[in-house]
Amino acid sequence: EPAYANRTSYVIAPSGEIRNPALTVPRAVFTALAITTALYIAIQLVAQGVLGSELSQRAAAPLADATGRFLGPTGRALMLVAAVCSMFGYLSGDMLSNPRNVYALARDGFLPRVLARIDPVWRTPRAAMVMRIVRLIAAVGVCVAGIAYVLEQDALDTGNTALWIAVVVLLEIEVRYPR
Repeated sequence: EPAYANRTSYVIAPSGEIRNPALTVPRAVFTALAITTALYIAIQLVAQGVLGSELSQRAAAPLADATGRFLGPTGRALMLVAAVCSMFGYLSGDMLSNPRNVYALARDGFLPRVLARIDPVWRTPRAAMVMRIVRLIAAVGVCVAGIAYVLEQDALDTGNTALWIAVVVLLEIEVRYPR
């Protein structure tokens, strides 16, 4: 999923904690979109220039392969580390914004009131944050268990694969659209 796809809420959700959000939030959203779009275009052009038509055949890690082509194994490893850092940034943004969405829903009566409680020391929606962490751990656990199960079967039969895809999709729906 692109870094900018439906993720402007990461900036908007905690806007109640930002000074002068009417000025800061729109500026941050448009700046982030411009930088991210330029970065994606530049990365695509470089990868296409390095790998050419081979780019479409590198399904596992095409950008790491392109980096490895001109910077060697060290460059490939650095690109993979950068991908991990990017994923960590995504999850950090998610941990910042999602509990605030849950908090707002609880505050407005759509979720249990306990999720609307604010920690007196840190002034954060601690119960909503804990709920998000538990849900993420559960989702990761189910995915890991599913992958282990499928690998143990020595074959990706259609029924098992469809079952685990359905589980992952349902978990993603639950994560994106909490009740």
